[in-house]
Amino acid sequence: MFYRVTESYDLPDRVGFRGTRWPERPAGLEYSVFYPAVYKDLLEQLYVNSPWPFCQLYRACILPKWFRPKALVVKVESGEVPDIYPQLDKLYVSQKVRDVIEQVDSFEHQFWPVKIIDEAGESITDVPYYSLNICRHLLVEQLGLTRTTSGYGINESKLFRAFLPTIQHHDELREKIETLPLWLHVGQLDEFYVNQTLLDRLHSAGVTGIDVHSGDEWGEKTATPV
Repeated sequence: MFYRVTESYDLPDRVGFRGTRWPERPAGLEYSVFYPAVYKDLLEQLYVNSPWPFCQLYRACILPKWFRPKALVVKVESGEVPDIYPQLDKLYVSQKVRDVIEQVDSFEHQFWPVKIIDEAGESITDVPYYSLNICRHLLVEQLGLTRTTSGYGINESKLFRAFLPTIQHHDELREKIETLPLWLHVGQLDEFYVNQTLLDRLHSAGVTGIDVHSGDEWGEKTATPV
């Protein structure tokens, strides 16, 4: 089993995103490195001939400091900032999450400190937070197969619907993917994937922001079984 993780529908009502603060960049340097098409061109292919059927594996680039947000501006209406806080094409995680990922996943991902502040610039949490650049990327071939499960899950992207049947029809590929603690699919930065091992360890550590849902549940549920 592995899980697709997205932002929960009610998160903006509880912890509203108000903006991101960035360090100064050299003159003429564009932000467009984060656009999926550009980011894809910066990926390093790990195998010339992939040992995985219908799938290529890539390593993302380590982002230089001027492409790393230094502060996240939020407005807390209720509760607290969750340990896992997806926001558009960025992912912010607490120290607790970083510790678990680094214990479970031997692949090198990039973490850098980020402040969580209110609109007045005041820190709203004493817990260390990081912006996370997930560096393991998969490119699953789209074979035009028929999906083996009926209906669609919550907030599924067109890309996910296109590559999912390949995984469903090839047990060897699924078995290999289920060994990966954490990954992204090439061309999609706004949702990520975790395996059962990482999810269980996150839950054991009391991490918030990654509850599992099934069926058509809404609200705080963010992780969908695949």
